Amino acid sequence: MEAFQSRDEVRKVQELIGRLTALDPEATQTLKVVTYFDALMSAGLGLEATVRAAASLTGTVAGARAGGRFARADAQGVRLTDGELPPGRLTAGTQDGEVWIEREGPAHTNDAMVLERFALAVAYALRKGSQSRAALDVAIDASRTREEREEALARLGLRPAALVRAVVGPAAFADSRVPATAVPTPSGWASVTVLTEGIAADLAAPRGVGVPARADEMWKSVHSARLAYQLTDETTPIVDAGDLGVLLPAADALLTTQPEHPDVLALARLDARTSQVLAGIVASYSIRSAAALLHMHHSSVQARHEWLTAHLGYDPRSARGRARYEVAALALKLGAVTTG
Repeated sequence: MEAFQSRDEVRKVQELIGRLTALDPEATQTLKVVTYFDALMSAGLGLEATVRAAASLTGTVAGARAGGRFARADAQGVRLTDGELPPGRLTAGTQDGEVWIEREGPAHTNDAMVLERFALAVAYALRKGSQSRAALDVAIDASRTREEREEALARLGLRPAALVRAVVGPAAFADSRVPATAVPTPSGWASVTVLTEGIAADLAAPRGVGVPARADEMWKSVHSARLAYQLTDETTPIVDAGDLGVLLPAADALLTTQPEHPDVLALARLDARTSQVLAGIVASYSIRSAAALLHMHHSSVQARHEWLTAHLGYDPRSARGRARYEVAALALKLGAVTTG
């Protein structure tokens, strides 16, 4: 099956998966595997991104050795060395190499299909033009040495000091004008493209736009774009990290150092309607204007405001309270904190 090239084709296959679910769960999973790798090929991903995606899908280490190149990653997308490979790994041959998954225990039902599509995706990644995608994989990897990144930038035709911006979006809808690769997000793999000055972003689908960064530090823009993409939804399909200023790195740092901060947990405990009322109160300059915005009686909003102040431990209408709310609300959305 050729890689899907349009939104309509992807949508049709997703609809087919939905219809098959009640009929044959095993067949449905097989079709999902096919759709997954076809979407990755449609995004034009390089070898390392394809290997990371295979590892994420299978939940175990995956690797490939083909075209004189080697790539290996764990389920979290962390690049691994070519150390001693387990002899019992599941493999599939390619034209000039092999792909594998390092499954512990018995093989899963769809492992054979995964390996088949994995091998096809690797072959596709190594076709003409994949050199630029491979270079992008290296350029956005903060764990690489400066020399490796600068060599990759040279292959991309970029000066180390050139300003770039990353754009992260759905894996199947990568911008075809520039090399693309993939990054993991909590909702799955997403495409990433890096734009230079003079090239506008294709924002036809949900997108997260990163802050400007030097080309030799482009992973900073990629990271902020990935966070911005996590904040997109139906009402806000495009989020520019630059528009959030210090709020986005503050929320990211909070999740890194204290993912279950009391301010975040307090928001997580609110039901949907109370969360909506709180957002309305924070966004309004007075209780009366919040009541008009929320289509509620003034006294009802006043009572909710008093209850929220007690529940949160701060007044969400004060300057400091608004700041605490904004950072906690972003952290909650980025971290998907749940309460038991």
